[in-house]
Amino acid sequence: MIIRLNPKANILITEAAVRFFENIGCDVHIKEDPKGIIIVALETYGTKIDLNKLDRVAGIASYEQKNDLFIETNGEGFIESWEFKQKKG
Repeated sequence: MIIRLNPKANILITEAAVRFFENIGCDVHIKEDPKGIIIVALETYGTKIDLNKLDRVAGIASYEQKNDLFIETNGEGFIESWEFKQKKG
C-alpha cells in the first residue's frame, strides 16, 4: 500500500503512521518527497491491512492499495523505517 501523508505532517505524525503499520506486521519504507512523506506498507506473510482502521491514522492525505510506485522504481529513493528513525533520531 502506498500512503501519502499531508504535506504539513510533522515528524510525530510520520512516526505514528509508521508505528501503526509496523504494529500490524508490515515492512515499512519511507520516502521524503517535495510534496510530502510517502510511506510504503508491504504486507508480509499473515498480515492484512484493514482499510476500515486507516481513519485512525492521523495525517493520511491519500492511499493506494497497489504498490506500483514502489515496484516501478525498484524501491529507489525509499529507506526502511529503522533507517528513517535513525536519521531523524
